[in-house]
Amino acid sequence: MACGLSSSGLSLDANDYLYRFVHRSSFNGDGTVNSGAFSLRRDPEASVGIAKLIPSSSFDAFRLLKPEHGLAQITVEDAAATELGVSPQRDEDWGAFADAHAILTGYAHWTNKKKDEAARALRDAANQRRILCRPPNFGL
Repeated sequence: MACGLSSSGLSLDANDYLYRFVHRSSFNGDGTVNSGAFSLRRDPEASVGIAKLIPSSSFDAFRLLKPEHGLAQITVEDAAATELGVSPQRDEDWGAFADAHAILTGYAHWTNKKKDEAARALRDAANQRRILCRPPNFGL
């Protein structure tokens, strides 16, 4: 579901921000991300974090969930523009941020071509919005 009330009772709006952990291999030399940051072919349940459920005072602690990764930002609207939904899905592996976990939905039966097109659109959105942080020692 892209916007509105989810099954968890959480309301997501088009302008809500989502965070995506990005492996260092998905960063270009200039610090932007490539399409691998949102690879829908390899990931049947692409995880994102719902920014409004992650207090700014806890942002550094949130980043420590995957300390060797960078973090990109998109919106619910960016996902919806590619026909993807965003479904909150509690994940205990996220510890204190378990309720901030969500998955991108709606692409399980897409062709690889459509998955790649969506990944490129999300990449472009992330590079336009901003990369929140790069992996540690990036570019060294």
